[in-house]
Amino acid sequence: MNGVMVDSRVDLRFFDEMYQNEVVTEQDLWNAIPDGKYDVRVEKVELTQSKSSGNPMLKWTLRIISATFHSRLVWKYRAITENTLEYVKDDLFICGLNLPQFSSLPAHLASLQGLELEIHKISKGEDSNIRFHRRLGSVQQGDGGVCDDDIPF
Repeated sequence: MNGVMVDSRVDLRFFDEMYQNEVVTEQDLWNAIPDGKYDVRVEKVELTQSKSSGNPMLKWTLRIISATFHSRLVWKYRAITENTLEYVKDDLFICGLNLPQFSSLPAHLASLQGLELEIHKISKGEDSNIRFHRRLGSVQQGDGGVCDDDIPF
């Protein structure tokens, strides 16, 4: 069976009727995280291609580290085109990655793993978007040099 192992002693017939009676809704499949702000850790960043257009795309796998929805995963997809390059650059800048040449991005993706960010999930109709707000736990360029830990109150 091409690497699939099935223990012949396992009998699933007991569950047949219950399985048939289970109702799956689209909400169950998505099990959506509601819109809002969340602190996340970058689990993985992949450079891949969009299935629909074939354009290069960054796929971010983000694990929520906030108390609400702790350990749940969300994904950010960012196609790379002439029209979206400024948004890609903004995302990378927030992550502290300022590339001299964009073509060197693949060599730097591993450095993004483990990074902690504040994100904002926003939905419009059936579509949702993840926006990066700020990097957590460090001073960023362009933010006036003030880390949250340096605020006295």
